[in-house]
Amino acid sequence: EKANIIINKNLLPWDNIKNATNPTGIRLGTQELTRLGMKEGDMTEIADFFKRIVLNGESTEKVKKDVVEFKMNFNEVKYCFDEGDAYKYFDFYWGDLLKLVAFDLDNTLIDGDTVNELAKFAGKEKLALKIEEKVKKGKLSSEDSLLERSKLLKGLEYDKIKTIVDNLPLMKGAKETTNELLSRGIKVYAISGSFDIVAEKIKKELKVDYAVGNELQLNDGKLTGEVKGPTIKEGTKGEILARLAKSAGISLDECAAVGNGSNDISMFNKANVGIAFNSHGTLNDLADVVII
Repeated sequence: EKANIIINKNLLPWDNIKNATNPTGIRLGTQELTRLGMKEGDMTEIADFFKRIVLNGESTEKVKKDVVEFKMNFNEVKYCFDEGDAYKYFDFYWGDLLKLVAFDLDNTLIDGDTVNELAKFAGKEKLALKIEEKVKKGKLSSEDSLLERSKLLKGLEYDKIKTIVDNLPLMKGAKETTNELLSRGIKVYAISGSFDIVAEKIKKELKVDYAVGNELQLNDGKLTGEVKGPTIKEGTKGEILARLAKSAGISLDECAAVGNGSNDISMFNKANVGIAFNSHGTLNDLADVVII
């Protein structure tokens, strides 16, 4: 570090784990070098910096001057695709193009899955997770998953599940993100394939412009296990986004969608930019931006 070179300590197979703070190995962040445009010949020069200090015993101050001079040639981040494509997302956000962002709720704005949390309260979490696993493997649609998992909630008292939903935590950074978007005059919509009671919570807590979800059916204050609403069927979330954008006088080219599951595909197909957040499978392949 005295020579302006930052590396990580790293345990090697023969190191004692008890000496983790003083291992015999180091890890070089080659990806950090290549993203600045450094290539094969530059790696040789970098290796020489190490040799001069470790083997030749040169002064770190002397090597530092050469390291600083070397680094001055690499001040621009490079991408593995056309830089125009990379920077268009900065222009999209920081410029005047972005007018509306549609968010999914579960595992996106909410840190967790509402249906699974309610199934856990009903003592049926394992069954809910098995159903959800079928969706990830492509053996079940998100629509059928919602309907099947909702059946597990039959008999739960609405007032009790309302309390559970009210206590569901927001995803880290959700409030800051939506606040920033709203402060820029960007419309923020929450389009959930889950329940309207979660959508109402989000609308209240994050003060988003619009929120929609599906309605749990009740009988004498208890859940019947059935659910009805506008976002159950495949493709409806995208249709809702298109309708809301049109109503607000906003082109779909000025829209972005953020989601994590297969039922968000239709929103990605409509919006100019699709942002996959903690997602898996097909959605990542369709996304313009993937956040893990």
